[in-house]
Amino acid sequence: MEVERKRVEFLYLTQEEVKKNLPSQEEIIKIMEDVFIAHTQGEAILPPKFPLDLEHIYGGHLNIMPGYLGDIDVAGIKLITAYLDNLEKGLPSAMAMVNLYKSSTGEPLAIMEGGLITLLRTGAVSGVAAKYLASENAKILGVVGGGAVAPYHIYSVAEVIDLDEVRIIDINKERAQKVAEKVSQELGIKVVCKDTYQEVAEGADIIITATRMEKPKPLVKNEWVKDGALVMGTGQAFELDYKIPRRANKIIVDNLEQCKKIPMGWGFSVLFRDKVIDWSDIYAELGEVILDENKRRKSDKEVIVLWPRGMGTEDVATGYYIYKNALKKGLGTKLSLF
Repeated sequence: MEVERKRVEFLYLTQEEVKKNLPSQEEIIKIMEDVFIAHTQGEAILPPKFPLDLEHIYGGHLNIMPGYLGDIDVAGIKLITAYLDNLEKGLPSAMAMVNLYKSSTGEPLAIMEGGLITLLRTGAVSGVAAKYLASENAKILGVVGGGAVAPYHIYSVAEVIDLDEVRIIDINKERAQKVAEKVSQELGIKVVCKDTYQEVAEGADIIITATRMEKPKPLVKNEWVKDGALVMGTGQAFELDYKIPRRANKIIVDNLEQCKKIPMGWGFSVLFRDKVIDWSDIYAELGEVILDENKRRKSDKEVIVLWPRGMGTEDVATGYYIYKNALKKGLGTKLSLF
């Protein structure tokens, strides 16, 4: 007996609709914690992030980032582009979509703009790391890079740390100044734009690098990094002096297996290519740090380096929150697949 084929619909959410359904800073940090815990407890599936490299043709690439989370039983994939010259064409340097699927049947649940999701969850990972790995008396945050993600790093760290001062620098000083003014007004904390990388890093308790550098260049030098600092090389992590990971008491990653499968020459992988560190030098994954107090900071003198490569499961979890919120509010457009 032939079963009548069901009508399959999914929810489409524009960037504006995604914006109306975003989690709060407190909520997104908790969502990211749950993602890391799911990985540590074996409740997540994360195929390697796969780049479709078009750098040699158009100076850009497309990252394909699938993932499944058993705790919420949802599968999904984020597609995100990176074209550094797009700003000159009136386009964002990164554009993204997050697709969610019912894991038991493969039915599409939602397709949504993924740029805001990427910014929010990327910043939230820094908040999670600061919560569990920053020194007890951390007060000063230094940020290298004033791009779109910079405010989100600051928002999340400020959510878990009572900051006295944030320092920021960018090759475009006007851009850094705009971030400083915006975040200072929103959070009511001191945010200052600096002229040199040394001024940003020296004496900072937490250092975050968030640039779009294409090859290693030590913007943050080892001698500027104080004992007890937490150093987070987000994105490519090309900005860190090689002596910093060599000196680190602990090196933490988001997902070790994914990190091992990154194409050689991309991001943190240059440290292994150039034999700065070995895979045995990786101390723990962030999920282990959350679940096991013994994996956290042992003293206020330890230098800890975090390399969060970024995981598709982070986008799936954030997207699922937005999807559920949109359904409750009746937002978005229902589209029919067939």
